[in-house]
Amino acid sequence: MSYLAKRAYNALNNRVAVYNSVVDKTLSKEEICIASGIKSPETIRGICDILLLNEHIKSIKVYNKKIKRWIVKYTAVKHNPVRAKSYEQIFEEYEKIKSERFNVKAKGKWDDLISKNPNLRVIKGFNKEMQQGWKKKKNKSFFTGIASSFYIEA
Repeated sequence: MSYLAKRAYNALNNRVAVYNSVVDKTLSKEEICIASGIKSPETIRGICDILLLNEHIKSIKVYNKKIKRWIVKYTAVKHNPVRAKSYEQIFEEYEKIKSERFNVKAKGKWDDLISKNPNLRVIKGFNKEMQQGWKKKKNKSFFTGIASSFYIEA
């Protein structure tokens, strides 16, 4: 069981739950928490942001007279629903993307020249050791105090 595929599966299930809770209703974040079973309104806000970007839901600003503030309510877009996938489908997509990304070797601009000349020596800039002296913080073992131009004789 892949950790990334499992997280993608759980995230998709949360998006489907939020979408299904606002299909026929217009709800705020707190009302979506109750309807979908997700505990945190902050999590709902993040999920709604993703669904808004992908145009699965739309937001509406409504003035609440009780608290005298504008609140955002969400409603579903019927022609663009969120499709649920099984864990096996997500895992296959993840494995396909992973194999494409790591099996394809990118061609550099000097690869042709390197292959033609066997006596060529390749030196890369990141092979050098970086000097760490400038990064180290120097701790002072004594208090320097405030610099002053006055001198007191005893």
